[in-house]
Amino acid sequence: MPAVCPQDNLFQTEYHLHQFLLQCQQVVQERGRPQFVSLVRPCHSPDPLGLLQTIGQPNRLHFYIEHRHSLTMAAVDAVASCQVQGPERFRAVQNFIRRCLLDTIMAGPPSYQGPYFCSSFTFFPQPHLPAPFPGGMVFLPRWQVIRFPQGTDGPDLGIINLRLGAEDQIAILAQQTWQDFHRLQQARYQAPTPGRRSLYHLTYPNREFKNQVETVLKGIQGGDFTKVVLAQAVDLTAPGNFNGPASLANFRQQEPACYVFSVGNGRGHTFLGASPEKLLRVDQGQLTTDALAGSAPRGVDTADDQLLAASLLVAAKERREHQLVRDFIIQHLEALGLRTTPLTSPLVLKLAQIQHLHTVIKAGVPPGLTVLELLGHLHPTPAMAGSPRAAACALIRRIETFERSLYAAPLGWTDAQGNGEFIVGIRSALIQGNRARLFSGAGIVAGSDPASELAEVELKLQPMLKGLA
Repeated sequence: MPAVCPQDNLFQTEYHLHQFLLQCQQVVQERGRPQFVSLVRPCHSPDPLGLLQTIGQPNRLHFYIEHRHSLTMAAVDAVASCQVQGPERFRAVQNFIRRCLLDTIMAGPPSYQGPYFCSSFTFFPQPHLPAPFPGGMVFLPRWQVIRFPQGTDGPDLGIINLRLGAEDQIAILAQQTWQDFHRLQQARYQAPTPGRRSLYHLTYPNREFKNQVETVLKGIQGGDFTKVVLAQAVDLTAPGNFNGPASLANFRQQEPACYVFSVGNGRGHTFLGASPEKLLRVDQGQLTTDALAGSAPRGVDTADDQLLAASLLVAAKERREHQLVRDFIIQHLEALGLRTTPLTSPLVLKLAQIQHLHTVIKAGVPPGLTVLELLGHLHPTPAMAGSPRAAACALIRRIETFERSLYAAPLGWTDAQGNGEFIVGIRSALIQGNRARLFSGAGIVAGSDPASELAEVELKLQPMLKGLA
């Protein structure tokens, strides 16, 4: 665990910050190796998206996540990072975080739970085709802004993490850090001036989707699978570069029930979107996860919408698809020794363009079981891959013509106290300059119709087409 220095008034002046960093440098000399110093100040009414807009650059790592009922975080640049590949990637990321925490000094309000580490993982342990993101990536950010949901105790936070060495010039470092805190405090999102709507050029690299659905249905009929989730990718070219922060602002306005997210690899690629699905959240030893599967469109008016929702709740094919996901999550949690709470029948989660069957599952987490270990057991669920999982993943890799990369894969954060939250990167796009690749998918089960599944995939693309700026 990191060394903790809870001091509410630590950063009242630059002089006090300078004196504290001198003390930290003494620890560096005593331990004989650099230390990470996590410095925290209350931040009044921050908009984390403003940090991404003002400090985030294509050549800097960044991470962004926002939800109205959860923690919102913007993180830019890294003082420590790690990239991994292969089946042990979750364990490797956990080990990296553990090593960093052993050499971390935290200073700030007593309520501070950090430092916060940002992570993303690809769908498959190792990319099959050239891909912009590694199998697993984690970083300790240089700059962070945290905004807590309404009703949460404690102030919102501005965080600066430093890597402090024995030879660093403390006077210069203290001055720069003091200035950076003021930058965090003043970061506000500024909406760009609206321009003319542009014409986009769309390319479907995978035009065989209905044929692929037929292949899956034959496998289901033969007993090879009970479900396979197939994805479609659409390539989009715009006259000018896409604006990541403006797209996120659009998503949070258009999809208020979703997690708005963005991950940048520091080499010009950004993966962003508005996901309805939380893979897991651990807060003070309590786990919450979502079973989200089974879909229907929204209605043209209130009466039509209610009729579609009622039909979704009783549709045999959709209930069967949902039950697969729910049972999978419960079985894997119970195999780890967790006791899940009694579950009610699924409810309907309504999004802007689509509605889903939704069940919330909760369980207590025993000491010693980490967020990343839970993540490694749950990913991918049948909502993202299919069932049986190994057979479904093998078929996906064989017949899909593009690399999923971060699509349908976990991304999120963990803190020093064992808390964390990871979502699933669906309803998403990979952007670089003026090019974007949009992803969406559909679960194929017995009774699926190829034309209907293609229509569902195209429906799920609409929020991204509408929101990209």
